[in-house]
Amino acid sequence: TPFKGWADQIHGFHFLGVVLASLVLLMAIWGQVTPLAEPWQQQDSGDVDLTPWKPAKIYGLILVLIVLSLYIKFADLSAIGIKWP
Repeated sequence: TPFKGWADQIHGFHFLGVVLASLVLLMAIWGQVTPLAEPWQQQDSGDVDLTPWKPAKIYGLILVLIVLSLYIKFADLSAIGIKWP
């Protein structure tokens, strides 16, 4: 077989990428071959309160800033030629 042992020769993340791409392609083909009789629509069951939270944008911005500051703190900038104390 032409594909014998190919999964052992590539990195694990590349293998997972191939699997993901294959599954997405398979789902797209399956959706074209056997479409639903009527389009599927999400309906609110009322079990969860979906009222928007007012400070969500502020907390989201704070969270993004924290993540960026941690990235800057631990980033190895010497890889791009920048000396950081």
